[in-house]
Amino acid sequence: MKGRPASLTREPAPATNARALLAPVHHDPNPPRTNMRNLAAAISGYALWAVLWLTGNAVLRSLDVLPDDGAQPIRSTGPLLMVLWLGVICSVLAGCVASLVCRPPSRTSLAALGFLLFVSGCYFELSGWNLTPVWYHCVFLGMLIPATLAGGRIVKRPDPGPAMGAP
Repeated sequence: MKGRPASLTREPAPATNARALLAPVHHDPNPPRTNMRNLAAAISGYALWAVLWLTGNAVLRSLDVLPDDGAQPIRSTGPLLMVLWLGVICSVLAGCVASLVCRPPSRTSLAALGFLLFVSGCYFELSGWNLTPVWYHCVFLGMLIPATLAGGRIVKRPDPGPAMGAP
């Protein structure tokens, strides 16, 4: 090629070293699909949390633990503790599902799920601030992220097995 420096026109020499030819190809550790799996994990965990929460509240209402009218204040400790346990169960199960959807389980999907639950929890707790005591709001919001992360840790990580060529 005329007018171009020789360093730009040379083609790379073929690998003559047998090790270089047989070396494993290294793949990108964070392919684009990982981001989609993280998103799908957070969304599926959030959806499961919402379904379990609404179902659990409906069951508590049918058992007369909670008032049928959502605008009535709840001041007794028993029903509030039951609702808190429901929130813990929903959060742990949502974390488990998020870890199952995102293989290998990632902290990113669990953190995103915990953040989504916390932000939506803040909205709903503030909208019903006068219906329950302040301690309930604080405990409920404070347990969302830790319970979600704990649920993600419950899921067993797959064992990658022995490395190729290992004795």
